[in-house]
Amino acid sequence: MHPVLQNLLFIPILFCLIFTANAQNSTITDTVFLKKIMKTGSKDLKKILDNPEKYRVQIIYTQINRDKNKNLSLKHFAYRNRPEEYFYPASTVKLAASLHAIEKINSLSQNGVFKDTKIGFDGSCKCFSELKKDSLTSDSIPTIENYILKALVLSDNESYNRIYDFIGQRYLNQRLWELGYSNARIVNKFISCDSLDNSCTNGFVFFNKDNDTLFSQLPEYNSINFSPPFHDMKIGKQFKQGKTILDEPHDFSSANSMPLSYTHDMLIRLIYPQLYKQEEQFCIKEKDREFLKKCLSAKPSETEIPKFQNKEKYWNTYTNYLYYGWDKKAIINENIKIYNIVGLSYGFSVDCAYITDTTKGVEFFLSTVIYTNEDEILNNDKYEYKTVAMPFLKNLGRLIYNYELSRDAWSKEK
Repeated sequence: MHPVLQNLLFIPILFCLIFTANAQNSTITDTVFLKKIMKTGSKDLKKILDNPEKYRVQIIYTQINRDKNKNLSLKHFAYRNRPEEYFYPASTVKLAASLHAIEKINSLSQNGVFKDTKIGFDGSCKCFSELKKDSLTSDSIPTIENYILKALVLSDNESYNRIYDFIGQRYLNQRLWELGYSNARIVNKFISCDSLDNSCTNGFVFFNKDNDTLFSQLPEYNSINFSPPFHDMKIGKQFKQGKTILDEPHDFSSANSMPLSYTHDMLIRLIYPQLYKQEEQFCIKEKDREFLKKCLSAKPSETEIPKFQNKEKYWNTYTNYLYYGWDKKAIINENIKIYNIVGLSYGFSVDCAYITDTTKGVEFFLSTVIYTNEDEILNNDKYEYKTVAMPFLKNLGRLIYNYELSRDAWSKEK
C-alpha cells in the first residue's frame, strides 16, 4: 500500500471494490528487440540510440496476437524502460483524470447525474474562477462530457482543470493507487497555483434542465501531504524563474508523476478490458468506453467546437506524434486510426498510442518519452521539439508500423 494511502480516510464516493492490482498486467519480456530494430531505422532514430541517457528516452511496444479462435494475447517489448527515472508527464495525466471522472459520474447516476448533465463551479479556490458557462461549446453549457472531449481531443488545459476540481485531489490519487499505480501522483492543475492552492478543489453543482439542483459538492481541501514518489526528481542544470536564470536544476518533487508504463497500461485496459480481471477493470460502462475511445481518436475537425476548426492552429494530425510528428501538411493514411494521449512540456515529448490499420490486419500499442533540451535550461521555451523530438517520434511510429506489416500471419495467429 502506498505510504500516503494509509493516512487517507475512506471516501464515500467509492463505488468499486478496493483492491491492489499490478499496474502492468503483463510483464515486459524483451528488452533487446527495440534496440535492434531501431538500428535499421532513420538517422533520427540512430541519433537517439547513440546517447539514450542524454535524451532520457523510454519506449514500450506491445504486439497483439490472436490464435485461431481469435483469443488475444500480448507480448511486450521495451527500450530503456525506467519506471523510477522521472520525466514530466505533462498532458498525459488527462487520460487518467478522464477515466476517473467517468467513474465518479457513474457513481452519481442515482441522483440523475450523467456526463452530459449541466455543471457549474464556484470560485472558492484562490487560483481558479467561478464558471457557469462554457465559452468553447456551441451551446455554452458546461458538462463533464464536453470537458473530457476537449481535454482528450485538443489537450485543453482549462478543461482538465475543471475535471481535476470535479474529481478532487484526494480521491483522484487514492483511485490511482487502488488500481496499482503506486508511483502515480496527480497533484497539479495546469495553471499558476502553488501546492496549497492545488490542494483546493472548487465546489460544484449539477443542474437539471429547469436549473434545479440534482447534486452538489462543497469545496474540498486535501490536507494530506503527498510525498515525492521518487528520490531524484531534479531535471536540467538551470531553471528560468521569471526573468532570472537560477543556477540549479528544476525540482519536480511537488509536480505530477505518471511513469510511462502506467499510461501504456491504462490504454490497454481501456481498449481491451477483457484481458484484465473484472475487479481490475475501470468502473465504466461500455458506452463510456466507446466515448473515451472516440475522444482519443477524433480529429479536431470532427468536433463541433468552433475554436478548434482553425486548421492552421489545430490541424488533423495535431496530436499524432507517433506517425505524423508535427507535419501540418502530412498526407493522412485514412486506413490508419490512432487512439492516443500526448504530453509536451519542459522539453519532454510523450505519446502513448494504440495504432490500427484494419485493412492490413495491423494493431499495436506504442508509448515513448524523449527529452530534448540541449542547453539544459528549463522553462525558457527553448527545446528541440521540431528538430529532434518530432522526427524521432514520427519515424519510430512508422518503423514499428512497417515492421507490423512485415510480420507473418502465423506470428499474429498462432
